Amino acid sequence: MSPDEFSTAKFFLEDNARLIAAGKIQRWEVVKWAVAFDLALSAAAASESLNRAFLFALATAILGVAGLLLAHFNEKMTRCRGTIADVLMYLKEHGVDVDSVVKKPMPDRKGRWYDDRELGLFAAVVILAWGTVLITALLTV
Repeated sequence: MSPDEFSTAKFFLEDNARLIAAGKIQRWEVVKWAVAFDLALSAAAASESLNRAFLFALATAILGVAGLLLAHFNEKMTRCRGTIADVLMYLKEHGVDVDSVVKKPMPDRKGRWYDDRELGLFAAVVILAWGTVLITALLTV
């Protein structure tokens, strides 16, 4: 393997690792803002003067947008992980003992469910926040 090939592989590994880190931050921001909006809507739903059906519809829209954004950022991270796996395989095929460098076998490609526990937690938090609007709207009728 030439030094140029190695530096190109290193660039792709570093770049995709940064993109994955940015994707994790973006997913967290989506959850944070969805929860903040839903809690504000829940407080507004307790008011006598506001249309609760409209607030619930708005909370449902926020839930949908949050779900789409989480799926989008997760898909971007999945593509980055695929690129990393491809680069590691390339290095392995060209004589670099990748397994001894990282001290563990190459990760299994789980696709978009790589962060399944984290994604499940994010989904549960966003759905619970949406549920606060529903419960507040129903209890204050």
